[in-house]
Amino acid sequence: MSKGFLGHLISHFFANKNSQYIPVSIILPAYNAASTLGQTVASVQAQTVPDWEVIIVDDGSDDNTPALAAQFAAQDERIRTVSQPNQGVSAARNTGIAIARYDWLLFLDADDTLAASYLEKMTAPLNLMPGLDVVVCRIEKVTSDGVLIGEVTYKGLDSLFAESAQRCPFNLIACIARKQLVQSVGCFDVALEKL
Repeated sequence: MSKGFLGHLISHFFANKNSQYIPVSIILPAYNAASTLGQTVASVQAQTVPDWEVIIVDDGSDDNTPALAAQFAAQDERIRTVSQPNQGVSAARNTGIAIARYDWLLFLDADDTLAASYLEKMTAPLNLMPGLDVVVCRIEKVTSDGVLIGEVTYKGLDSLFAESAQRCPFNLIACIARKQLVQSVGCFDVALEKL
């Protein structure tokens, strides 16, 4: 069975002792997310690479989300929090982008989790192809108790622009993107209620 292109890149990355981890800013909008935020943050803290930051953007929650976010930030210097009046997920993501320290961004929802090797595998191709602007992977859909219920694989697209004009070709959690690229297109449209 063939490893495929990404498999070969990852194998090369692990064989290359001079490779460096690429730091990623993880933008985590949270609105009334007290019941899921802990599991989401724990999945980031379990990453196999240490070079990341999480920016929890509390979007006007009226539950315990702000207190939990502050507690996580107090326990881990890689986690920062910011609060704003409720403006929606797109505005919350834009707030996070504005204060992100790193050149690479991941948009993680407060009810999603990452596999422990996610950042390691997603940033591995960047050492070999530093001109990339986006790296995309597959996602797994699991129940709250960890049972796999589906998988979405993103195949190569003939024209990303043509595909994007009709629909979003991949889930936001399934990609990391260069901050400069996201800013060059004006970040997220705050008129969109859901993205």
